[in-house]
Amino acid sequence: GSLVDLVLHEGRQPVTCIRYDIDEIRSLLKRAPPETLHLVVPKILEELSTIDKNADLLSAIFKRLDPFSGRQRGRPRDVVLEDEIRAGIALVQNDLTEVGATISGPSSRTTVRLDPADIQMIVKNLVQNSAFWLRQVPRDTRKVSVEVQLPSDGIVEIVISDSGPGVHEEDREKIWHPYFTK
Repeated sequence: GSLVDLVLHEGRQPVTCIRYDIDEIRSLLKRAPPETLHLVVPKILEELSTIDKNADLLSAIFKRLDPFSGRQRGRPRDVVLEDEIRAGIALVQNDLTEVGATISGPSSRTTVRLDPADIQMIVKNLVQNSAFWLRQVPRDTRKVSVEVQLPSDGIVEIVISDSGPGVHEEDREKIWHPYFTK
């Protein structure tokens, strides 16, 4: 649901602008007498430039969603882990902004072999859970931290923590079960 919400929220504005600009170009062309068409060309070029910028916005949205498409799943490759973590966080940035949370991300650069979509979904889900539970604490204390740690050779840990209320003792084992919710 939240992925669809993201697409709808982020995609509507550029689409609306593109439609408006196309209507504006049509109107300019219809109103202009043939002998003055050369006068409206600069305005048309300006509108086309705006359409191009909005198309770039849509393209960026689709690029962020592309790792979640089924056609690319299951293909591990060498990636910079922190870049994939940032991509996962970007998918829920609106949730963090809405609750007034600050987030600090990793500054290291760790090359790992994995499927980028997998790590992005994991980070997205965990940070989204943080955003949900941060609503339970005062707004000025809402923080999320994501770190990459290398405790020993060949081991990479991603540590996601927040200033939320924490997990109740009786739920600590249950949270690792698929579809557990509280």
